[in-house]
Amino acid sequence: MTITTTSRQAGPFAGTGNAAALPFAFKVFAASDIDARRTIDGVEVELVQGVDYTVTLNADQDATPGGIVNIVASAYPVGADVYITSTVAATQGTSITSQSAFYPKVVENAFDRLTILIQQLKGGVSRALLLPIGENNLVLPTITKRAGKYLGFGTNGELLAIDTSATPPFTVDDAAQISSDVSVLQDILNKLQFLGDDTGSVTRTLNSVLADRVSVKSFGAIGDGALHPLSERFGSLAAAQAVYPHATALTDSIDWAAGQAALNTNRRVWWPHGDYRMNKTLNGGYHCHLEGEVGAARTKLYNTAGLPVLKHAATNEYSTIENLTFDGTGATGIVGNNGYVEYISTLTLRNCHFTKDLAVCLDANFIYLQAHNCTFGYFGTTAHATHRHVKSIFNGGLFTNLNKMVNCKFFNGAATVASIEINAGTMWRFEECDWTLCGRILLATNVSGLIVENCYSEQCAHSVSLFELVTNRTRAEIRGGSHTNGGHTGAFVRYTNDASVLLDTVDIVLSATAFVLTNSGTGSHSLDGRRATAKNCRYQGNPSDPLVANLDDVREGVSRTWTPTQSGFTITGTVTLSGEFSLIGNTVFFAIKATPSGGGTIANGAAGTAYFNLPPGLTPRAQTAAPGVDEVGNTGFGAGLVHVNGRYYPVGFAAQSGNILFSGFYFI
Repeated sequence: MTITTTSRQAGPFAGTGNAAALPFAFKVFAASDIDARRTIDGVEVELVQGVDYTVTLNADQDATPGGIVNIVASAYPVGADVYITSTVAATQGTSITSQSAFYPKVVENAFDRLTILIQQLKGGVSRALLLPIGENNLVLPTITKRAGKYLGFGTNGELLAIDTSATPPFTVDDAAQISSDVSVLQDILNKLQFLGDDTGSVTRTLNSVLADRVSVKSFGAIGDGALHPLSERFGSLAAAQAVYPHATALTDSIDWAAGQAALNTNRRVWWPHGDYRMNKTLNGGYHCHLEGEVGAARTKLYNTAGLPVLKHAATNEYSTIENLTFDGTGATGIVGNNGYVEYISTLTLRNCHFTKDLAVCLDANFIYLQAHNCTFGYFGTTAHATHRHVKSIFNGGLFTNLNKMVNCKFFNGAATVASIEINAGTMWRFEECDWTLCGRILLATNVSGLIVENCYSEQCAHSVSLFELVTNRTRAEIRGGSHTNGGHTGAFVRYTNDASVLLDTVDIVLSATAFVLTNSGTGSHSLDGRRATAKNCRYQGNPSDPLVANLDDVREGVSRTWTPTQSGFTITGTVTLSGEFSLIGNTVFFAIKATPSGGGTIANGAAGTAYFNLPPGLTPRAQTAAPGVDEVGNTGFGAGLVHVNGRYYPVGFAAQSGNILFSGFYFI
C-alpha cells in the first residue's frame, strides 16, 4: 500500500505522572525504528527504549500503520511533553538479483523506506534556519577561526567569527525601536478599561488602577535577607544618584534606597513578602501608608546598623502602617525625627510586629497613636538587654495625649526598664492587652486619665513595682482583667502622695512577699479612700497585706460583719458587741450593736474619750480637728457621732441595760 500521511510525529502528549499508552499512526518496519523524546521547560531528553518505554506495533503496517508506545510513570511526569517520531536507518537493504522473483511487496517496501527517509529529513530541515531562495553565503569559518568567538553577521549578511574582546564591525541602534514599543504599550495601558463588580463601581483606566499603590520591588528592592550595597549595581556614586538621588554612598543598601524612593512618591507603599535589609533609616512622609504581606509570610524591615528602622517628622501626620515586622539588633522600630524630642501625631499601627532584638520598639512623643493587634518582643532571636516596648516622653512643648493600644501583646521586656514609659500627657488607654515575661509593666509620670482595662499579665517581675505612678494629676484606673505574677516581689501598684489609683474588678496574684498597693511616700499598703481605692477585686499574695488579709472588707456592695472592739466604756456584767458594714463607692455604712445580758450594762463615762474601732482595712479620711461633728450621721442612741483615725466616738450616755444600736457612715 502507499504512504498517505506526510507527518512522522505524534504528540505532544502532556505528562500525567502515571504510566500511559501513547498512540502513533505512521509506518515503521520494526519497533526499534521508534524514537521517543521528552521536553521539560524547553530541555529535550531522548527516552531509552526498553527502559522508559516499550513499543507494540500494529500487525499490518500497510493497512493500519503505527502502534502504541507504552511509557512508564517515571518518564511521564506532570509538566512534561512527550513526542514520538521515527529513526529509520538510512540504508537500502533490498537486493533484487538477475532472474529472481520480482515481488511487488519487496519493491513497495523499498519505495516506502525511501519515502520515510525523505519525511524524516524534511522533519529535521523544517526546524533548521533557512536562507531565502537565491542566497547561499552562509559558510562557517573553520574550527580554529571560530573557536571561542561569537557568531554574527556582517554588513552583507555573511557569517562572521567575532572575537569576544573586539568591537563588532557593526552597530545596533535599537533605542528608537524600544522607545516606539514603550509608547505603544503605554498607549495600550491608557486605553484598557477596568470596572469592578461592586455596585457603584465606575470605569477607570487600567493604568490608573495600577498606580493606586507602588511596590518597593518596582524601585529595585530585593528583600532576600542579605545586605546588598549600591555598588553591586552601580560603578560610581553619580550613577547611583541618577536613579536614587537620596543616596550618599555606594555602601548604602539597595533595599533602603528603593524603599525610600517608594516613600518619596507620597503614595501607598507595598512591601511584598521578604526580608529587607537596610543600613540607613527610612524617612516616612506626610500621610504615608506602608503595607506588608498578610499571613504567616510576614514582611520584615531590618536595620543592620542598629539605627531606627523608620523615622517620622512632626509634619508626618495621618500615617498608617500595616502588616510589617520591624527588626534589628539594638535598633529602634519607629522613632520621632529627633528621637522622643520630636512628636508623632495620628499614627495608626495594625497587625505589626516589633522583635525582641530591638532596643526600643516605639520611641517618640506620641499624640493620637492608635495601635491594634500588634506584638512587641514576641518574635526575634535574642532579647535585647534594654528591650523596651513604648517610650512616649513630653518634649517640652506638647504633651503625649490621647493614645490608645488595643489587643496588643508585650513580651520579654527588660527587667531593668518599664515595658511602657509615659511622661506628661492626658488619656492613655490600654484595652485587652497582654504583658508576659516583662519587668515593670508601666511607668507613668504626671499622666492624667490613664486607663488599663481588661488586660492580662503573667510572669512579670520587678523589684519595686509593676505599675509605678508618679505625680499623676488624676486617678489611674486598672479595671477588669487578670494579673498572675507569682514571682513578683515588689508592689503591684506603687504611687506617690500626689498620685492616685483605682482597682476595679481585678484579679491579682502575687508572691507571698509582695503587696498589692504601696504608697511610696508613707509606706502604707492600705486603701486611703482618696489616693488608693479598690472594689470588687480578688487578691492573693502577702498574708500581711491588709488587702489580702481583709479581702471581703474591700469588696463593694456586700454586707459583712465584724466584731468591734471598744475602749473607755463602762461595762458591768456581760455585754456582747457586734458590727455590720458595707462599702458603696468611697462610703462605708456601718452599725454597731451592744447587747447586755444577765443584768449587764454599758455606759460612756466620758464623751469624746470612749470609742469603738471601725472595720479593719477601711480607714476613714484623716481628721484635722479634735473629735466633734464630722462626716458621720446617726440613727441610733445619742445626739452626735464622730470618728477619728479609725475610731468611732459616740456622745456620752448613762448606763443602759437594753440593746443599744449605733449606726452611721464615713468616707474612705
